[in-house]
Amino acid sequence: MWMKWIVFDMMGVIFQVSDDVKNLLVPFIQRRNISVSSEKINELYRKASLGEISSYDFWSQLGFGSDYPDIEKDYLDSYLKLDVEFLGIAKS
Repeated sequence: MWMKWIVFDMMGVIFQVSDDVKNLLVPFIQRRNISVSSEKINELYRKASLGEISSYDFWSQLGFGSDYPDIEKDYLDSYLKLDVEFLGIAKS
């Protein structure tokens, strides 16, 4: 039996934005706390992506521990948008 696989890149293919950290996450966080640098956000995002820190630790180290998990849900629900063209491909 043969299986066919198609592998898609998430950012810029499945989701509209190609650099979610730069274009979405950094502005999202800085709108809530302007004193957090983009360098700090990128550093912590990388650690979280590599499994070195938890999602809670990511938000907590940025000063949003008391808002977790609501802040993460707000970000994921409001900022990541599926690419409409991809939806058509996925349905076919």
